Amino acid sequence: DLAISGFSWTESRAENYNISDYYHAGENESNQILITLADNGDKFADVGTGAGLKVGAQTASLQESLVMEQLPDAELVTIGDLGTAILQLKNGDFDVLAVAEGNGEAIIASNPEVAKSGFYFAVDEKYTANVVLLQKGADELTAKVNELIAKAEGEGLNEIWYAEAQAIAGIDVSFDDEGNEITG
Repeated sequence: DLAISGFSWTESRAENYNISDYYHAGENESNQILITLADNGDKFADVGTGAGLKVGAQTASLQESLVMEQLPDAELVTIGDLGTAILQLKNGDFDVLAVAEGNGEAIIASNPEVAKSGFYFAVDEKYTANVVLLQKGADELTAKVNELIAKAEGEGLNEIWYAEAQAIAGIDVSFDDEGNEITG
């Protein structure tokens, strides 16, 4: 009936699904990055237009769109899921993998041979939150989902749930003297 899995709004999704109101899951969608093998250091911090670069991205994802738009000269390698993508990155099937920063941090926490490349995509504000995808025409269910999203946002639950998910993923979260989150 519905799918909740870090989906970003896209025009294609809006045409094919009922889409919920936006909800925020930490910084996971605000920052879109490239990860690479840690041995590469900062080799891919500045990739220009992507010429000579092989970039992995999940099929039909925001990251795939960002690669096509912002790295037009890169060779795009699409993959079905991030678990397979990590294996492909480690096997050298591509140089870097485009992911949401929160996903990248979870991947790095479990794969010490992987690191952030230092490259960040420019992300339009409309892509900085998540949506729930529902069957086209499921208006009553969409309204109920929107009601629950508003309640969770109003009670500050998304931030709590996101912090709990980071802890489960092994991502170290701490705060500086000004109260800004530091992840590592």
